[in-house]
Amino acid sequence: MKKSLCFFIMILVAITNAAQTEDVNKTIHGLSLPVLNIWTIHQEEPTCEYVTHPQGSMGKSITNATKVPASMSITLGDDILFDSGEYQQEISGLTIKIRGNTSAYYDKKPYKLSLQKKHDLLRRGNDNIYKDKQWLLLPINPCTMTGLKLNELLGMPYTPKYQIVNVLINDNYRGLYMLMESVKRNSSCRVNIDQSNGFLVELDPYWWNEDIYFDTSMHNDSKYKYTFKHPDSDDVTNEQIVSIQKELNKMEASLQNGNYNDCIDVATFAKWLLGHDILGTQDMGGSNRFYAKYDKNATNKIFIPCMWDFDTMAKTKDQWAMVHNNDEYYQLLIQSSQTDFIKMYTDLWVQQSDRIFQQMDSYLENLVTTDEWAAAEKSLFFDQERWNYTDCTLAEDVETVRKWLKERQIWMTSAMENMQTSIYVVALDKKQITNDEVYTLQGTSVGVCKDGKIENLQLPKGIYILHNKKVVVK
Repeated sequence: MKKSLCFFIMILVAITNAAQTEDVNKTIHGLSLPVLNIWTIHQEEPTCEYVTHPQGSMGKSITNATKVPASMSITLGDDILFDSGEYQQEISGLTIKIRGNTSAYYDKKPYKLSLQKKHDLLRRGNDNIYKDKQWLLLPINPCTMTGLKLNELLGMPYTPKYQIVNVLINDNYRGLYMLMESVKRNSSCRVNIDQSNGFLVELDPYWWNEDIYFDTSMHNDSKYKYTFKHPDSDDVTNEQIVSIQKELNKMEASLQNGNYNDCIDVATFAKWLLGHDILGTQDMGGSNRFYAKYDKNATNKIFIPCMWDFDTMAKTKDQWAMVHNNDEYYQLLIQSSQTDFIKMYTDLWVQQSDRIFQQMDSYLENLVTTDEWAAAEKSLFFDQERWNYTDCTLAEDVETVRKWLKERQIWMTSAMENMQTSIYVVALDKKQITNDEVYTLQGTSVGVCKDGKIENLQLPKGIYILHNKKVVVK
């Protein structure tokens, strides 16, 4: 009798839970936000194993992440926006697996989606341009949105695009996500490098969790090594590894001897650092330092395609981002007697900072007024309920970011104006300026001040040297 009662209660609980799940899913589909539905074969859940770094290295990560075959649709209300079809290798469907390093330790997992047939999941109207097989699902984060917008405003070569979606896997609600492009080679819409002769690599603290990696002259210890984005580590040849290693060793030598203009695209290096300083990121190892080269042509230089990973934004209050003072490459660039980098970096600030902060604030202010955002706010309740947490609203998160940026602009303005003048005076060949002559950071005279006032020269915006001191003209 007792066994029968227990069985009856179990059945009743199962029916109740199923009904509640059905009600939640029905509500989710009615929230005016695209719903990404994934059904795995035999309802198999993606799994992984958790690993920590070997002695002398850093970080924690995952291994043996299962690639689970699946089908997928994207719907909006009653409309089907995308249907992958059933899984058939290289024909239709997709695989899904857990991705990330420390982010994979949270209950709400990030995922990598690999379509079997290229498609633009963001549906931008031209599938021939934007189609790709590789896509990401990252938990929604206003810091990520802010970082990507800053990346765009700085004019980095590539800014990953995304859309906010609700996600169900096997009819089980998984929460609010950003459906995103991944950082990879795609000459028409992502990182524009030659398929045969270009490369895209990452200076990676998690190299120890990869099958293929290589050292360079400055990174031959156990903390950092280079890993592959393109060519793919499954396809890269020994000849390619040697060739790419040679290019990066040449770049490192140029940073050390001051001839870096021959090897790097100074603008992208300066924009990347300025972006991290504006955001105040604390991450050093996980700041995703990507380096790319279009092809083997010597006239093409190594460039940084984009910023990535903004989880530690707003963590370095009243100080530079961690990469500013601790990254080996940037220390060489900042301290070099060749001032092209530091001039580019400071000129970007003087000429672009007001516009960037103003447009960032306008972007965030307008973001929370959109229909998409309203739908995301409604979905947040179900996300919090699904993962058993209570937090502020998305709009409150955005307001926190806006406050940070306003305070950050004030601090950075002061910090920029008080940077050591000695960094720049080297360009004057140690010439002591005893009159009212004004020089650029490269030591070129641009005129003599009347009454010692630089504003009387009506110079363009920039940083100049007057009386052996740095002067900012806004």
